[in-house]
Amino acid sequence: MIQQSRALIVDDSINMRKLLQLALTNIGSFKVDEASDGGEGLDKIKTTRYDVVITDVQMPVLDGFNLVKHIRESTLNRDCSIIVITVPIPDEQRQELVALGANAVLTKPLQAHQLISTISGLLNLA
Repeated sequence: MIQQSRALIVDDSINMRKLLQLALTNIGSFKVDEASDGGEGLDKIKTTRYDVVITDVQMPVLDGFNLVKHIRESTLNRDCSIIVITVPIPDEQRQELVALGANAVLTKPLQAHQLISTISGLLNLA
């Protein structure tokens, strides 16, 4: 039996969450949880182990920078892969996200193949 990978999508846009979930179904067997803001995402991070977290940067309650920081400080998910999806941001902010622990920073508008390739590479699914 093939083990399902577990993913958390954190984005305040329901349309983006649905698009990301659709992209994950094209990769393979994923159990996907969703959160509509960083605070809700943090609550899920505290109770569930994820293989990958895909998060937006600009969200209510808790932004992507702080969410990445909290994930890396968590006992349960400090080793999960983190993909940040953002509108174009300055290089300094991209570098800060990586320094905080993001494995990849992808820029919107996002092409599905970019996400699929990034996740496949991070989780060795290729």
